[in-house]
Amino acid sequence: MSNEIIRPNFTISDAAKAVLADIRQKMALSSPEDPPEVSSVAWGTFHDKSSGKTHENVVLGFYPKSMHARIAHGISTVSGINIVFFVTKETATHFAGKILDFDSWFFLRDP
Repeated sequence: MSNEIIRPNFTISDAAKAVLADIRQKMALSSPEDPPEVSSVAWGTFHDKSSGKTHENVVLGFYPKSMHARIAHGISTVSGINIVFFVTKETATHFAGKILDFDSWFFLRDP
């Protein structure tokens, strides 16, 4: 297992940045003692137990301020936003050259 940090290979649209900022602000209001500090961008695989179907898509979250020291080595800046790109070499290919965008949900699109 490698400890290599995979750096982001995509950009973030203004629409996605605005929604991330809105989510961060709402989370900060609900957790003022440990507010969200750094966005996490990952690739997720979802399994529907009832149908047996699998769906994959981009997944976003936030690391709280209290975790900064533990994640600092993995923080990159993409389109002006600090993120941790939490992927494997295989799943990073989904992001290559794409734009992370938002229109009712987050998704990746071609430039």
